Amino acid sequence: MNETHASSPSPDLLSAAQAVAAGTDFAELAVSPAGLFWSEFRPQDAATRIWRWHDGAAACLTPEGFSVRSRVY
Repeated sequence: MNETHASSPSPDLLSAAQAVAAGTDFAELAVSPAGLFWSEFRPQDAATRIWRWHDGAAACLTPEGFSVRSRVY
């Protein structure tokens, strides 16, 4: 009588790794006269980088090949 149907005739299965890799994480927003700063984690390369927005443009401040991710808790 009360059946629940799939929202799609053939739902695609997604692994947990694929679901997490799809999203970029933004954190630690800070504002100063020098601009707007934030840290950004991108799952595809497992790196956290510092970014700055100033004069209408975003620029990555972390050198290529480096990550500012801390493993200290």
